[in-house]
Order: sequence, then structure tokens, then C-alpha cells
Amino acid sequence: MTSELVQFPTSEAPGWDEAEFQRLLVGLAAAHAPGRFAICTEVGLRDAEIIAWGLDFGNGAVVIGPGMVARCGSVERAGLLFGRAWPVRLVRVDPPNGGA
Repeated sequence: MTSELVQFPTSEAPGWDEAEFQRLLVGLAAAHAPGRFAICTEVGLRDAEIIAWGLDFGNGAVVIGPGMVARCGSVERAGLLFGRAWPVRLVRVDPPNGGA
């Protein structure tokens, strides 16, 4: 994912009003939003719980679980990290928009 920061010298700044600039920022954020995923584990007979949430940036992932935050090279690696302790399933909520 590449960050796109548009900077204009003050004398050349576009004449955007606040609403136009907000729409620009919303569009930029939507175009580069990471995908969300959950790491779930089965509990008993067909019951489950979410043990971590993650953000997929396309070129890496960040996972947030109880008392921890981890950076992983991929969503699959995040699953392997949690799969060491529990049988897990990766559930993608949505794909990344800004992925590489």
C-alpha cells in the first residue's frame, strides 16, 4: 500500500471549501482502507468466539487480541500465530482496497 499525501505550497493551494476537502479525505480513506478479518475458534459443538480482530493492508496485517497487538506479514501468518494455541478459522469481513 502506498500513502498518497498531496501537499500544496500555501500560495498554490486549491480553493476547496471545508465540505469539498472532507469529501476528498473520505474518498482517499475509502480507496485505501484495509480489509477487516476475524480470527475465530470453535467452542464446543458448533459454537464459536472471536479471539482476535485484524486489518489486512495487502502487504501485511495487524492483529489485535486480548492483551496483544501483532504485526504479521500476511493474514495467513496471523492465523498461524493464533493456530499454535487453538484451532482457528480466518473470517474475512471485507477485502482490502489499498492492497498491493
